[in-house]
Amino acid sequence: MGNPYSVYLECCISLIEEYSKRAKFDYEVFFEFLAKRSYLSEPTYLEICNSFTTDRITIDNIASNIEAIYNQMVSSLLKDGYNRLWYDNIPNHIGKIDEYDGFLNLLREWQKDSIIHVHTLNHDMLFESFNRTDYISGEICDGFEEIGSDYYGELRTKEDRTYHVRLERFTGVYNRNIRLYKLHGSLDYVLYYKTAEDGRTLVPDRYVKTRYGIGYDNLLRDTHTGDTYERYPFAYHANYLTGTSSKIRKYEDPLLFKPLFESFKNNLQNSELLIIIGYGCKDKGINEIIANNFKGKHIYIVDPYWDGNETIHEFAKRIDAKIIKTQISDLSMDEFK
Repeated sequence: MGNPYSVYLECCISLIEEYSKRAKFDYEVFFEFLAKRSYLSEPTYLEICNSFTTDRITIDNIASNIEAIYNQMVSSLLKDGYNRLWYDNIPNHIGKIDEYDGFLNLLREWQKDSIIHVHTLNHDMLFESFNRTDYISGEICDGFEEIGSDYYGELRTKEDRTYHVRLERFTGVYNRNIRLYKLHGSLDYVLYYKTAEDGRTLVPDRYVKTRYGIGYDNLLRDTHTGDTYERYPFAYHANYLTGTSSKIRKYEDPLLFKPLFESFKNNLQNSELLIIIGYGCKDKGINEIIANNFKGKHIYIVDPYWDGNETIHEFAKRIDAKIIKTQISDLSMDEFK
């Protein structure tokens, strides 16, 4: 067989194929299946894993690496309808964006005299791309800042040249009227580990945002103690949360997710209006936070396809929300009066 990475990848693909024969595939449920290592206690799955073991690769090696491999697989598939993941090379969008016109017009109007807290479970970077539109140019902040950052990535060109590019790091500072909180992480978030005082141990330090062409590995930190950078080459994939119950345990991560969820609760408690868009109401943890913390007067669920969806209907009833069937492109201020 090939290198260990390839072995873990092929094993993961084989497990997915077998799993899909037995049940409808749901990527979060399957992640939970991996996280709980359920496959090690079922003969058919265990046999698949054993078929990938070698003198150098054990079952423990597979179990220790397969979640990260799966996260990378999911990351590669999370693209928009135009097959885009990164939007760095898209210039400012001039004019109307048909698919989101109503929604973006609402943001433009509300941000003039209100603070808009946008909490999303999505891992993609579509919302950030709205920062380069006529609607809300430059008015989105996400708690990451580049100025003063000690973190860098290596940009490698086709000519085999390498440049250090400063990366934004999470500070938790929100200073614009449209504030984005990616509660389950993002495809460009990476956790940097610094070297501990013993010179050997790596300890979690800061979440940084990588950029197109830089990747997740070979992150650098300026320690201000010499003329070289500290290097962390072991980040192989983005830090985002998936699964069902396993991700809830990660909500306590003090470097990113705990502050994000504290902000989520505080913002719910202090907001006058709650609008829920594009959410299937299936995340029990998120549902509990909404139900227990929103103290405002009005809640709206925007979903033009909710008919017959008992999950949405029951949650709307629980939180006393009005369901709006209007398409996001056609939303207007009149819907929320």
